[in-house]
Amino acid sequence: MKAKKFKIIIDTDIGDDIDDAVALAFALGSPEFDILGVTTVFGNVETRAKIAKKLLRAWGRDDIPVKMGAVRPMGYFHHYGRGPVANNSQAAAVENEGALEDNTYNAAQFIADTVRKYPGEVYIVTLGALTNIGMALCIDPSLVEKIPGIVSMCFLGYQDDKNKDQISGWNVPYDPIAAQCVARSRVNWKITKGGPKPGTSFLKELNRCEKESSKVLSELILLKAQNKDNMNVSSIEELEGVSACDLYAFASFLIPEQFNYLQGYWEVDSSSRNNFYPDNKGPHSCPQTNVNAEYLKVIQERILRKV
Repeated sequence: MKAKKFKIIIDTDIGDDIDDAVALAFALGSPEFDILGVTTVFGNVETRAKIAKKLLRAWGRDDIPVKMGAVRPMGYFHHYGRGPVANNSQAAAVENEGALEDNTYNAAQFIADTVRKYPGEVYIVTLGALTNIGMALCIDPSLVEKIPGIVSMCFLGYQDDKNKDQISGWNVPYDPIAAQCVARSRVNWKITKGGPKPGTSFLKELNRCEKESSKVLSELILLKAQNKDNMNVSSIEELEGVSACDLYAFASFLIPEQFNYLQGYWEVDSSSRNNFYPDNKGPHSCPQTNVNAEYLKVIQERILRKV
């Protein structure tokens, strides 16, 4: 039997933390995904797009379009400070890249047009703020009926097991208006959370791999470590592991049983937290359990192109 293929658009703030790049590598190494495009969001979206294109090129996937998206949140200013905060830790990897195409055809329009082209088939995977998808739903509210699902990495878990106070992480608080747009539209919305991260043995194998895809990912991991963790690091083999939170958004398609999703409704409150209300008829999903550590073997094989 032929394996099911998921048509997806990946919306990412690649370039700050490293989990976006690791997640993109995992998606590229997973034959179950038909990646229709990559869109970038928040701050220096051009640098983010260049990083995404470099990684795609290393995988031999120049055919996948990359579109720049919203620089600022839908509220324009936000409570983290004024202006587009952008500290692209991996910017040095693309400092010699040429200018990108004209950006008048932006990410939100690309999302809307692609969904309309393949109604009922295109999943949106968001790894950053939800600005681009929020704008797309504002451009065309009928997209709610045409999107089979939005999968977002914007749930870190519970702060307290007793009162189940959810922790939203960065992606919802940066643009709560966009998150509220998604929640209130009642589109099928699955919020997922991270799992175990690849450790030292994986980084050693990645660093010694001669494939271009491994070399580019190693470069991005090292730049992130040097610019955000320890400037004295000279090799990724010195690191204890690499963050891989975002790739679990893709894993949720492949091993949904390990997340034990509960149906209901997500709401975003005035303090930018995700609040979940169980309801068997609800259009939203919340993960109840963590991914088994044994799945790390699958993750590592796909990133190292062993599948």
